[in-house]
Amino acid sequence: MFVLNLKITIFVLLTSVIMQNNLNKSLGTDASSLHGDGGKPSVARASFKEEWAPVLLSDGVYQISSIGRMISCARCVFDKRKVWQSFESIILKPCLRRGYFSYTMSINGRQIRMSAHRIVATTFIPNPENKPFVNHKNGIRTDNRVENLEWCTASENTKHSYINGFQSKKGEKSSSCKLTEKQVLGIFNSIGNSMAISKKYPISARTGKKYKI
Repeated sequence: MFVLNLKITIFVLLTSVIMQNNLNKSLGTDASSLHGDGGKPSVARASFKEEWAPVLLSDGVYQISSIGRMISCARCVFDKRKVWQSFESIILKPCLRRGYFSYTMSINGRQIRMSAHRIVATTFIPNPENKPFVNHKNGIRTDNRVENLEWCTASENTKHSYINGFQSKKGEKSSSCKLTEKQVLGIFNSIGNSMAISKKYPISARTGKKYKI
């Protein structure tokens, strides 16, 4: 029994060393895809120090870096069949949803998805006032460096977005705008059916009917 335990211990140590070496090589890859807009680097990265820390409540299975990269750490576990399994350290690929990067983690048997910026902020940035939101200072949602994030309230987030011009443009300023305010008023005041209105303005007859009072 002692010999068996000794062999298992040696196997675990050797496996961990090999996996860590492989991870160190992997971490040398370009991290530019996790910054900028549309995967293109938009922030100067002449030099930066990437720090790693365990993700809270993940029992050390996952680690997040100070620039928003995540790894699933090397580990050896017994599965449900009591079979010994080893997992290599790998860099997880984030999912882009609504302009934000997010990661899916398996914690306590449950699949949990969290935004990358919130994981970074929770891990590296103190939040003594218990503010509920995380703000991107430069307005780039995919730039999850620690120095680009800050805890904020809903009003602070809105104010920051407004002051820096990050708010979505509305009305005539919107890129999807089809009608000017003058044209909308013209439709409201026009005489005729929706078909006649659709011929005069760049809208369908169905839309013209909605505009009419």
